[in-house]
Amino acid sequence: HNVRRKNQSSNARLKFEYQCNICKCWHPEKEVEVNHKIPAGSLKSYADLPSFCERLFNENVDDYEVLCIPCHVALTHAK
Repeated sequence: HNVRRKNQSSNARLKFEYQCNICKCWHPEKEVEVNHKIPAGSLKSYADLPSFCERLFNENVDDYEVLCIPCHVALTHAK
């Protein structure tokens, strides 16, 4: 499923738009963020660093989703 398309808004300066996985609206790149479906967690000690980095820089694209900023904020605070 492609979450990026050529700009269809009246703003000719935008090249692409991205679809939020929650609200399904299309947004310019500056209004979307990538959400980690598996949270990276927090760093409370040096021992947490290896597993934190593994989750933060996971190469499996299925573990990420594009969300608009309001949806990302709402999802993050709901956890």
